[in-house]
Amino acid sequence: MTIQPRQHDAHHDLTWLIGALARALFVRLDGGGQPLTALRRLAACDFSAPPRQVTHAIAPACRWLPEALAAALLTAEEVAMALAAAHEHLCWRQAPEAAPAKAAASAAVLGMDAPLPWADGSLRMLLTAPQARLPFCASSTTLLLTLSGEAAFRDAHGALRHAPAGEIAMLPAETHLMSVARAPLLAALLHT
Repeated sequence: MTIQPRQHDAHHDLTWLIGALARALFVRLDGGGQPLTALRRLAACDFSAPPRQVTHAIAPACRWLPEALAAALLTAEEVAMALAAAHEHLCWRQAPEAAPAKAAASAAVLGMDAPLPWADGSLRMLLTAPQARLPFCASSTTLLLTLSGEAAFRDAHGALRHAPAGEIAMLPAETHLMSVARAPLLAALLHT
């Protein structure tokens, strides 16, 4: 048996996570539109470079991760397994704007501050405690894939929309995202 270097493990685990998320998004596409455009840009990303060294960190909200991953196995089995494998290579930061404090954490997978660089956008994992409120601001529309729990947000017209586990939604810029279920919210956020 050969023990692989940590950098190789990180690259393998992170690209598996990105591929699993892309496949999960692709099977949920409903008529193309913005999700398909986001996936095309993600597919054009160069994954050949080795990952950057990031300091592994666990935010207090990560106590919800085992429960969220177990629930995500029912809606996106491959993504849940890939995230469990890649977890050790991510830096989970507390979302300072979450109320109450320590109720949310996020980890960059792709982007300028992520283990895998990407100048055209970012791919982040979001984890919140049940029923947490998290102001979410982005300069552009963001694709949301809910893996466990249920997200709620206001669309561009101000109407309250729900994204239960297993669904994708497009979040308008500068919206408020919240977890409304009793289960923790685990989601992927793709900004392009």
